[in-house]
Amino acid sequence: MWFRIASHLGMSVAKAQREIGSREFTYWAAWYKYHCLDTEGWEQTATLCATIASSQGAKVKPDDFMPIDKLPQTPDEMWAQLMRSAPEQTDG
Repeated sequence: MWFRIASHLGMSVAKAQREIGSREFTYWAAWYKYHCLDTEGWEQTATLCATIASSQGAKVKPDDFMPIDKLPQTPDEMWAQLMRSAPEQTDG
């Protein structure tokens, strides 16, 4: 993931790791998950899945197997969910 982020920002991995904090890195990871998909690969996979499902009688189309285009949560909602699921940190 660091190589993708650094390449996108036009900096070395070392510089990206120095300048990007944990929270921003989490946002980048989420963004890449939903926006940096290999579209051609997904289209081929979706077509194959639809063909197999249709051969078994399912009424589906390739779009039914494509990733969603819209983030299911805003970055703030993602962060809030992450904080709710993280164990409490205590000093000691």
